[in-house]
Amino acid sequence: MRVRTSILLICVLLLAVAAPARAQDSSDPEKGCTSTASGGLPDTVGIGNGFFIAEATITPPNGAAVRTLDACAAAVFVQSWLARATYGPEDMLRDPPPEAPVYRVDVKADWNGMVGYLTVYYAEADGTPFIAWNQEQGIPPEPADPPPAPDPWFTGLPRVIDAFNGDAELIETQGVIDATSTTTTPGAATTENTNGATDDGSGSGSPWVWVAGAAAVVVVGGGLVLRRRRS
Repeated sequence: MRVRTSILLICVLLLAVAAPARAQDSSDPEKGCTSTASGGLPDTVGIGNGFFIAEATITPPNGAAVRTLDACAAAVFVQSWLARATYGPEDMLRDPPPEAPVYRVDVKADWNGMVGYLTVYYAEADGTPFIAWNQEQGIPPEPADPPPAPDPWFTGLPRVIDAFNGDAELIETQGVIDATSTTTTPGAATTENTNGATDDGSGSGSPWVWVAGAAAVVVVGGGLVLRRRRS
């Protein structure tokens, strides 16, 4: 009887431990996501160059309910605009209409060794997505308070809307492949460029600027378009 009781207790404990683990697993083969541990973050999705996305919190305007993206959905969202942010054309710099609702998105990740939150902003008007990416912000351990200013704004590809709504899939870039492999030698990343095609690619200042520079290597290697301010 004691043996049976001990076995039963062990089974209960194993189930109690396994259940949360399954709940936190953000692997989603249908969306191209593979869960990976990185640094102090046990459940992330890597998108390349040491960027491992853990989650994102979407705060709507006017006190509406907050929405949380798991690692897979958050990684898809970041990937959907990161290439364009670092390689897009000058004419993408445009503010959303004043009446468009602005959502704050706090992304928790391991940004190539810097674990913390980066804040971006999202808006949508007439089928056009807008992202604001302030490069002067730091990477705090909790969402910034007060938050960084939403500047500058730029237009994204239609895929950003699907990613924001959780309806897009992760693109299998070389960076994504390398992030889930311990044996693969990092190669030239294949990513979506500003026209929706693919490109092969190979600091001082705030941590956000440093991350942006590293992102350019992941995406296509090149200058930061968002560093150009409107005159």
